[in-house]
Amino acid sequence: SWESKNFYHVPLAAGVTILSKLQGDIRNMENETVNHLLGSVEQKSFKFNTLTPIVKPLSSYVTVGGKYQADIFMGAYDNQNPPEVYICGPGATIDTLKKEIVGEAIKLPMDGAMAKLEQGAARAGLNTVRGIIKFKPVGGEAETRIFETVYEVAQPNLVVSPSKMNVFYRGVDNPVTISVSGFSDKDIQPSVSNGSLSKGGEGWVVRPGKDRECIVTATVTNPDGSKKTMQGNPFRVKNVPNPTPYFAGKSVDDETIKKAELTASQGVIAKMVDFEFDLRFEVVEFKVTMIVSGTPIEKYTKGPALSGEMKEMFQKAKPGQKVYIEGIKAKGPDGTIRSLGSLSFKVV
Repeated sequence: SWESKNFYHVPLAAGVTILSKLQGDIRNMENETVNHLLGSVEQKSFKFNTLTPIVKPLSSYVTVGGKYQADIFMGAYDNQNPPEVYICGPGATIDTLKKEIVGEAIKLPMDGAMAKLEQGAARAGLNTVRGIIKFKPVGGEAETRIFETVYEVAQPNLVVSPSKMNVFYRGVDNPVTISVSGFSDKDIQPSVSNGSLSKGGEGWVVRPGKDRECIVTATVTNPDGSKKTMQGNPFRVKNVPNPTPYFAGKSVDDETIKKAELTASQGVIAKMVDFEFDLRFEVVEFKVTMIVSGTPIEKYTKGPALSGEMKEMFQKAKPGQKVYIEGIKAKGPDGTIRSLGSLSFKVV
């Protein structure tokens, strides 16, 4: 039997030694079994010798009243076995099956176990960086991981607000640029009181209403999805100023007119002088008055053009006679009729 084979004719002291050896064999087997089971559960393990705290903020820009949010955790790395980090060059892509870069691969410089990425901000908007990290653990097989990060480049803006010139004009498209520091255009939803706001060109267009003031506000979306309303400065609302009437290229500042200029003229026009907006006013009516043989003769017409009777009257004009163009009215782009006064010239 097992007992006879190991303990028959064996002194007591020797029997105790044999039993101790059996205990040691059992403990060794236990250790090997546990290591085998652990290796089966954790097929791949990585050995690191350095820990460092990492703070990953949701956004590094926070407005007053907002919240600063960040993920804080412990990072581990092997400072004696740094990885290799590559990013995609221009036009390159990543084969996700093979976990390799197709095209130009740019190897990043390392500072210890950390790669250093530096890129020039050549254009505004969202920019994506894709790449791979290669790491070979000691005694193990090389591992490759794909990464991707997105950052946004904004145009540097100088904001100058003329406190005495914050005016919107009724009846016309008032172009405005609306921005909020720290937020991209896609995260800004503007609105306006006393009027309408719509997209126009590279910015927004405001068309104010009947009240005397407009206030532009913007609702921004924070990185965590919450929203916040930001109120801007009030804008005064004014009517578009009246245009200046012209006849034969002459305005109210002119006093004389040559007969050749008088007979060659086709009518009255209205111009916006030194105004920020390119607006067109159409003359809808006016009258011409001349003193003929001591009697004032008046001729009315609708529209901007001279009537045939007016042209005949001008043909009879003599040097020294006065020509009065009165009751000039013009229609603006907002549909309102404006009275533009009168013009008077002495024929020379």
